[in-house]
Amino acid sequence: TLTSLCDSYISLHRSEGFGLTLAEAMCLGKPVIATGYSGNADFMNINNSYLVKYKLAEIEKYADKAIETKSQNAKAYTLKGFLKKLEQLHEEAIANYSEAIRIDPNSDDAYRSRGDAKSDAGDMDGAIEDFTLAIKLNPTAAVSYFERALAKKNKKDISGALEDLNKAVELDPQNTLS
Repeated sequence: TLTSLCDSYISLHRSEGFGLTLAEAMCLGKPVIATGYSGNADFMNINNSYLVKYKLAEIEKYADKAIETKSQNAKAYTLKGFLKKLEQLHEEAIANYSEAIRIDPNSDDAYRSRGDAKSDAGDMDGAIEDFTLAIKLNPTAAVSYFERALAKKNKKDISGALEDLNKAVELDPQNTLS
């Protein structure tokens, strides 16, 4: 493997699943340097690897600070919407994405993200509408076609879903999601 050819293995990450490549390097006897956080902390310690110290940051407070400093910061509202979506607070996520769209109506990312939140909340019609607006703003974004395909599939519009999936593959043939 490529790892066997390395002198050492370094992974400075924010999050790591199990850390399979780290474990592989350790099994090969390679010195491993990695952030001492996440899944790899289950098998890495100061006796068998070089752990880099970390400090957890609360991302939402940074988004709030950006909004407080510059209330017309669409990206901060998009980030806050994403964080609310992770917490499964769909209505709050949608409200933050809507504010981002109000500030920057040309943000295909905000429309796509709001569509994703609407889909999670079960509003497939609203999701499809937002994905369609995202596509109008950026017709080369394969992910918007892919997300709209999923929403159409959930509405049992199989032919529409296949059409969007084909377009996503056409735009990005390397996309493993499609």
